[in-house]
Amino acid sequence: MPGMTAFKEQRATVLNFFMVFILVKITKGELSVISKQANYLLFCAVKYICIQKNDLRHKIRN
Repeated sequence: MPGMTAFKEQRATVLNFFMVFILVKITKGELSVISKQANYLLFCAVKYICIQKNDLRHKIRN
């Protein structure tokens, strides 16, 4: 599948961003300061990944 590698790279970059983001927040010890923005970003990323997975499943089925 030609689209698989791009999807994997995209998902990896999103996950890497959140790993760094969470690590920075833990080291700073301020998990509640940016919580609203962080929760929103996390929600968007999870939603985005879920949408991508669903699109992929439909492409595989058809």
